[in-house]
Amino acid sequence: MVRATSTTTDVPNIEHMDIYGNDDSGTHFTTCLMREDLTTEEQTIYDDAIALFADNRETNIDNTLSEFWIERMTSTVVDFEATEDVDYAAMNEADKDKLRAFLAMVLANKDV
Repeated sequence: MVRATSTTTDVPNIEHMDIYGNDDSGTHFTTCLMREDLTTEEQTIYDDAIALFADNRETNIDNTLSEFWIERMTSTVVDFEATEDVDYAAMNEADKDKLRAFLAMVLANKDV
């Protein structure tokens, strides 16, 4: 399961995530991703993942192998009322690839 919660801030040009969870082997991890600190390739992966849940205050993606929770802070306006539940198995392959690439990037940048 992936649970992403997005919050809008009045501070301009903010885009970052605190992420914690368990990888496919059950190992706990945490990380903080600041978009501006990522490489150009990582920013593309980040942006592709954001497109999966960007407009919603909360998005839950069920039936994933890994478990992780995303607390996103952004200067982009987020619909505070919008929530979405998505079944990973029903996602198209391109979106699954985006989510897998994002998780791989998160694990490559993990703190613990």
